[in-house]
Amino acid sequence: MTGTEARLARETLGLTPEQLAADTSNTPAAVIAWEEGRIRVPRHIARDLMWHAAVLERQRALAASGLPRCAWIEAFENEPEPNGRSHHSDRVDRALAHARTCEVCAAREAFIAERFPPMPPAPRPGWLAITVPIAERVQSLPRWAQAPVTGAILFVAYSLFRLLFLLPRLARSGWPGLLAVIAGFAASAALGAVVGFIYDLYRRWRDARSSPERTAALEILDRQMADLRASGHGGGAAHDAYLRQRRAILRGQLTVADLQSSAESSVPVNSRRDR
Repeated sequence: MTGTEARLARETLGLTPEQLAADTSNTPAAVIAWEEGRIRVPRHIARDLMWHAAVLERQRALAASGLPRCAWIEAFENEPEPNGRSHHSDRVDRALAHARTCEVCAAREAFIAERFPPMPPAPRPGWLAITVPIAERVQSLPRWAQAPVTGAILFVAYSLFRLLFLLPRLARSGWPGLLAVIAGFAASAALGAVVGFIYDLYRRWRDARSSPERTAALEILDRQMADLRASGHGGGAAHDAYLRQRRAILRGQLTVADLQSSAESSVPVNSRRDR
């Protein structure tokens, strides 16, 4: 983020340098230095500023457009925030299912798509700031490469965790120890890729043996996820919901009828698992 972009984002949000400094636990002098380009804006603050400014710009454009608001969305936004990740995911499922069939929401989304670029990445707290972008990058790969890459990442992460306990010994061994670490990471990545590839073959074999009903449900779910990714909304909670629903289909807990009725009635398909 450049200094000019930081200033424009602050002005869009209607904040003074002092207010932005208080919101970000910085000093007004630091904010001014960002905007003058003398100091780089911290990445997490830049991400937060860009996202909130983009949301506000789109809200203002919709308010001035004369397009009607969706009564379902208004009621949805007034609901109390749920506690727990699973309840939050169900809430996201409801919103996604509604948006797929609502003409009012579709018109508002088309209005924004014609006038604005895709939304910047949403700010994410803690480990999500690292893990979610990695997961999204993996999901953007061809399907045949996703499982091997995921396996390689997991095995390397495990090796890195073990490396923390060996640092004192490796520090004493010098270059031979460093070369051994590099070779170990390479071997872990290769082994993880092989395990991921084998698992993917098993999963495809298992899916192929599924009933026609399950195969059709998986195809519907994959098409829905592909549409979400194409529109830039396939990450985060939407991706979690996709994985959860895919598991439910393979267990026989979610059918084509469930998927179709959830899209028509905006009821979260996950609420039907225990029927």
